[in-house]
Amino acid sequence: MWFQLALSMDGPVLGILVGMDNLLYFRILDIASLLGKKNGTMFAKCFTNDIVLGNHVLPPTQQYPKQTARVQLVTRNAALHIIGRKNKKLAKKLSNPSRLDMLMCRGKEHLNVRTSNLLNWLW
Repeated sequence: MWFQLALSMDGPVLGILVGMDNLLYFRILDIASLLGKKNGTMFAKCFTNDIVLGNHVLPPTQQYPKQTARVQLVTRNAALHIIGRKNKKLAKKLSNPSRLDMLMCRGKEHLNVRTSNLLNWLW
């Protein structure tokens, strides 16, 4: 299941996929645009060891579009690690749960979202 997370009104939207292992996966191209990188494909080549393809985290019980199956994803921890290597101030803001949503996936049917005051103001 795909979700979109807007960190600010003028910033890029992050695509988040909930995998069959109940982990959250971020698109690497969205992380590149969040960091202001022009060429997301070249940015993704720097982190080939952290990247997981979409068809590896989706349930094998059905067919998915090629765009979804071939999307390059990273886990939440890997995303924070990548952002931390490139922009320490942004990583500190994202790792602080009081300033950003804490997304937790419990079970295959439920997604809990605790919103912060920042996102309540945006919506």
